Amino acid sequence: MQALSKQRSGLPLLKRLGVAALVAVSLTVWAKPPPQGEDWGAIQLANTAVEPQASGVAKLNNVTTGLLTGWDSSQLWVSYHGTLTVECQNLTPGARYSTPAGTFKADRRGRGKASGSVSFVVIWEISLWGDTILLGDIAVPYNVDVVRLNPDGSSTPVLSGSFVPPE
Repeated sequence: MQALSKQRSGLPLLKRLGVAALVAVSLTVWAKPPPQGEDWGAIQLANTAVEPQASGVAKLNNVTTGLLTGWDSSQLWVSYHGTLTVECQNLTPGARYSTPAGTFKADRRGRGKASGSVSFVVIWEISLWGDTILLGDIAVPYNVDVVRLNPDGSSTPVLSGSFVPPE
C-alpha cells in the first residue's frame, strides 16, 4: 500500500512540473517583443503649385519586408509594411486632405497631420545571372501624395514625395 501511495503522490508533482513548464514557455513567448522594422527616415514633400505656400514632411518608420509579390524577367515586386506620418502646414484652413496614412482637416492655421499603418509595393529592376536574381535600381518607389478633397467630390494633388528603401 505504501508503494501505491508514493506513485499517487508523485503523479501530481509531475503534473505540476509540466504545468509550470508550460506556463514558463507561454510567458516567454508572450513577453517576447514583436519584431522591429527599420526607419526609412523623412522626406520633404514637393509642392504641386496648387497651394503655393503648402509644405510638408512624411516619415516612414517601423518598416518590415513582406512577401515577394511577383516578378518578370526585368522587375521584382516586394511588399512592405510600416507606419507613415504626414505633417503639413500652410494648407487651406478648414479644407480636408487625404494621405496614405489617413485623412485630416487643416486647422485654422493651415496645419494638419495624419499617421497610420501602410502597406505598399516597391518595384525593383533586376538582372538574372544564371539562377541568381540581382537587385538593381528602384523602378517604382513608394509615392506619398497629399490630396485636397474638394466639396464638389473632386480631388486636387497638393504635395508629393517618394520613399526608397535605405541602403
